[in-house]
Amino acid sequence: VGAVTVRKNETGHGESEWRASRTRLGKVFTVSLGPSRAINLSSLQIAARRLAGKQAHVGSAMLSTASPAASTLPIPQTAATSGSLRSLMRAKLSRPRSGSDVIFRTRLIERLNAALGGEITLVCAPAGFGKTTLLVQWVQTLDRPTAWLSLDEHDNELPVFVHSLAAALQTAFPEAFGATAALLKAPRIPPPEHIAALLINDLADVPDDVILVLDDYHCIHNREVHTLLELLVEHLPPQLHLVLISRSNPPLPIVRWLAKGYLTELRGSDLRFTLEETESFLTRMLGSEAARETAGALDERTEGWIALLRLAALSLRGTSDRASFLEHLDSYAARSISSYLVGEILAQQAPAVQEVLERTSILEQFCPELCAAVIGSDISHEQVQATLDWLERANLFLVPLDKRQGWYRFHHLFQGLLLQRLQTHWSQQELATLHQRASAWYAKQGLIEEAIEHARVAGDASEARQLVEAQFFRAFEQEQLVLVEHWLHLLPEEQIQRSPFLQVARAWISQAHGQLQELPRLLVAAEQLVATGNRETSDAHGPPLRLLRGLIATLWSLFHYFSGQTQASLESARSALAWIPPAEEHMASHATFYFVLSNQATGQEEGALAAVQQALRDQSTGLSSTARLLYAQSYVYLAMGKLPHAEHTARHLLHIAREAELVISQNYAHWLLAVVHYEQNRLDEAAYHFSAIIANQHQAHFWVVQDALCGLALTYQAQGLGIQVQETARTLIELVQEQHNMRELMAAFAFRGRLALLQNEVEEADQWLELAGEQDARGPMFFLEDPPMTKVRLLLAKGDEVSVARGQVLLTQLLQHVEAIHNTRKTIQVLALQAWAYDLQGRETEALDVLERALTLAHPGGFMRTLADLFPLAPLLNALRKGRKARHAADKHLDAYLQGLLAAMNPVPAQAGSKEDLLEQEGLEPLTRRELQILNLLDKDLTNKEIARELVLTTGTVKLHTKHVYQKLSVNNRRAAVTLARALGLLAAT
Repeated sequence: VGAVTVRKNETGHGESEWRASRTRLGKVFTVSLGPSRAINLSSLQIAARRLAGKQAHVGSAMLSTASPAASTLPIPQTAATSGSLRSLMRAKLSRPRSGSDVIFRTRLIERLNAALGGEITLVCAPAGFGKTTLLVQWVQTLDRPTAWLSLDEHDNELPVFVHSLAAALQTAFPEAFGATAALLKAPRIPPPEHIAALLINDLADVPDDVILVLDDYHCIHNREVHTLLELLVEHLPPQLHLVLISRSNPPLPIVRWLAKGYLTELRGSDLRFTLEETESFLTRMLGSEAARETAGALDERTEGWIALLRLAALSLRGTSDRASFLEHLDSYAARSISSYLVGEILAQQAPAVQEVLERTSILEQFCPELCAAVIGSDISHEQVQATLDWLERANLFLVPLDKRQGWYRFHHLFQGLLLQRLQTHWSQQELATLHQRASAWYAKQGLIEEAIEHARVAGDASEARQLVEAQFFRAFEQEQLVLVEHWLHLLPEEQIQRSPFLQVARAWISQAHGQLQELPRLLVAAEQLVATGNRETSDAHGPPLRLLRGLIATLWSLFHYFSGQTQASLESARSALAWIPPAEEHMASHATFYFVLSNQATGQEEGALAAVQQALRDQSTGLSSTARLLYAQSYVYLAMGKLPHAEHTARHLLHIAREAELVISQNYAHWLLAVVHYEQNRLDEAAYHFSAIIANQHQAHFWVVQDALCGLALTYQAQGLGIQVQETARTLIELVQEQHNMRELMAAFAFRGRLALLQNEVEEADQWLELAGEQDARGPMFFLEDPPMTKVRLLLAKGDEVSVARGQVLLTQLLQHVEAIHNTRKTIQVLALQAWAYDLQGRETEALDVLERALTLAHPGGFMRTLADLFPLAPLLNALRKGRKARHAADKHLDAYLQGLLAAMNPVPAQAGSKEDLLEQEGLEPLTRRELQILNLLDKDLTNKEIARELVLTTGTVKLHTKHVYQKLSVNNRRAAVTLARALGLLAAT
């Protein structure tokens, strides 16, 4: 986060405090670190972040009204930042270490090397066949980067799997896979098809061949994850080779991949030790003499099963009568032998070692601190560490998971056998106690998923619920809704139903998915639970009740606002602000957002703007809160028809969002700027901002992407780009169909009808509007597409007396609605349509009066497309000009505006010569000739290696140029870069 200067100041009375400072553009920023005894690394990091946030406003385009003061919110030590989580994640991403007794398996290594010519290798066999050991040995012989991911049950949720996958690949290429990794922070997780496309694009950017090993793939039983892997293999970039290690056949198209030559497989029959390998292994374990005596007998009895052979060898270490031992084995079946041998091995260990082995068998992975917590006796962390060190030296089925030796696991077969013994000898209550201890330790470390799982196994569902309740608000502050949704999936439904906190969590997730119809049911349930006191969450566990009430009221305000109940929305927002403590800035900013919007919608525009400015002055830490308030302010200006003010505020929002890497807020800013530019007929700029949203669509709310696609199609239509219009419209329908949201699908059908009308295809438009059905005018009319207005356009385009009369009735209703919600922007549209309707009815005087009223509202803000998209208004506009001249009422500014409107009714082709100006205006650095060459090759789906060959460059040089392209265009992947480049006209610039 940068460097700071730290000084100690005397405060009097023998006390002193530390203060951190940083200077930028001649201005000194300072923050207190507290008393001298309180300084530590964490406080220094927080100070640096706060100073960086304060500086974000220096040199930025300031608002004409009071300027906001803001700094970054100190990051709490949660599951997102805890050291235990980092070490556990590092263990999952680290290649396990080989034991000292491992033998080199040349015949299998050669087969694995040969498999690199295909896309995927499957190593499939039951536990104990040496799968992981073989792969560890193999990758150590390779000279190419390797990414390793040890999967477990927690990776079954698609977003968690994707996050783990990206993190694994980033161990090989730290600067790559940014687009894929960012999905966990997105408001919604896209379907597997979209994730696969992002991942494939990210893979195309890596400079070298890489091997990705997914160990324990049998833990995955989520169909979406299997679909993602299938899509990835079917379109695998040449530089990636995928290896799956599994105990069972994965539900993937193995036969088809074998037939196509994609896949090589190693099965249990391939992995079994040969007699020679058995003797070599026993020599290392027992010495050459014992190996010669026992190799043949053990090979016959174990049938080359490696884990069983190891168990036998460990047992033989403790006996002097090898012949008697081998004879005794004959009385057991192969599977029973393993249980017998584990008993023999444990009998040879000290009681303390037996205790560690048996009690920790409930854990999938463990560290010394966790072991000590689970054992729960007087054993110390140091004693546990010493025991683990001894077990590792003794090769007693302990697998170190990372180089720092922080985390371990038992060999899967050995763990299973230990767990069987534990379950046989311990009562259910004693086992539950072990799991409760594990859950408590994980919860203390912020490892919520693991804590929930152990609480669930312990039969303590209420504890699992309380764990999520305790973390919900913190995760909410960090906008980790995907993570909260994952936690809810881990809980029994009955626990969610009895918790007001979790009902509210589900409501917030529903609104993020655009499912507003779910909110009343969930919020009423939460309110009833609060009112009756029927919440089984104590104050020690649950978040403050005031915050809960505040969030419920905020969600009610949101629901009422989008349902058109603006006064109810305002009252709910007031209630929310009364409940939320002032110090809870993040929560308060959400309530303030809807307080501002509902104030505007009830005609209190100045009060709305004053509320924003007051909130910006009062808040002092969170840039995300500042961004949310600026978004509200810009939207108020947009609704008021003050396009220059809306643009100015939105540019300030975009600056802050980029500085703080707030991708969702960046998309809001792009939407505001795109709408303003479209309305002002600045089509190149509108296309850029709409495309910026689409390029990062997985990190935007659904409605933003939907409206951006509508806006881009309208922009292309205004530019006369028919092919692009159709492509964008198809993309819109496909996107909405994926959401299974009927209301939004009907709106998309209506928009297709609107495009058909702009192309003078009235019959086609009629068909689309029939599919869309009847939709009433309600809510804030936030978006570019309003189905009722499109219905009016169709009726007027038909032109017959009955249709026009129906259109007039609808327009009367629409005008009442838009005036009731004080939406000047939409009022202009309704008045323009009314002028057209009057003209069709031969009522020219009324048509001109209404049109003049529309122009009075539109001219100050520079509205163009609202009127220019209504081509039939051209005769009226000309008549208005002539009439004003005849009355000597001509106004040169208004006349120029009218001329501009008439000119805009003809397609306005993209201006190729203005691209450099557009780049500069949007704060984007111009691309060099080499970067433009690379951008064009990215558009052809070439990998970095292929681009290097094409341009006779090194792969590293191409990677550097590509990185510069991403930075200059403010994107994080090639797909987004190409999308924006196309909007900016850069692909034709080479």
